[in-house]
Amino acid sequence: MASVQDYKRRIRSVRNTRKITRALELVAAAKLRRAQSRIEAMRPYADTMSELISGVGRAAGSVQSLPLLQQREEIGTTLVVPLTGDRGLAGAFNAQVTRRAFALDRRVQADGQTVRWLAVGKKGRSTLTFRRRTLDGAFVGFMDAPSYADAQAIAHRAAELFVEGEVDRVVLVYNTFVSALTQTVTEQEILPISAEVLETDEEERRDDGEGNCQPPRGVYRMRQVSNPFMTRWARLQHPPHF
Repeated sequence: MASVQDYKRRIRSVRNTRKITRALELVAAAKLRRAQSRIEAMRPYADTMSELISGVGRAAGSVQSLPLLQQREEIGTTLVVPLTGDRGLAGAFNAQVTRRAFALDRRVQADGQTVRWLAVGKKGRSTLTFRRRTLDGAFVGFMDAPSYADAQAIAHRAAELFVEGEVDRVVLVYNTFVSALTQTVTEQEILPISAEVLETDEEERRDDGEGNCQPPRGVYRMRQVSNPFMTRWARLQHPPHF
């Protein structure tokens, strides 16, 4: 039978555990607030970039001359980029992304296409290697504090594979932030950049002055800046993670 001293020792142990758990909760809440602030600050910038890319694409003239806009006649290879975290113990945060990525894999292969993989996050990389998938690259170790440079490296690799003709389209699979308790799994095709991005209505065409025979000064240089500009747009499609 336990003595009074054993009970007291057990009570102290539980209280110490409660203090540690409370401290971990405070740290996690602070990280969540910072991550949420980054996401909310990023969205207006990404939306504005989408508007700018439409103007650049229209001013560039021939859409077919821009590598990142070229639609392939036949889709033979799809690059799937699942964005996961570097750590576990996050409920379905990582599992639902990999589950959707493998569902996409099955659909693509059922259509007779080849699937290639670009892993982002340690959990996604470990799952893909465990399933014996060959990776065209892996980007890990930065999900606690992702930066633009990290997204730049991922987008550069995806764009490189697309421009060189090794893949015919690039699809991201990631969690879209809705609230602290809700993240929706999203599939987004980022390459080739959809022609819908460049579509304009009557008012926009009138504002752009398409009826003028002589293009505005500087338009001739637009084609020179379009490719790097659209590469930057692709980088912005990688949402911040936490």
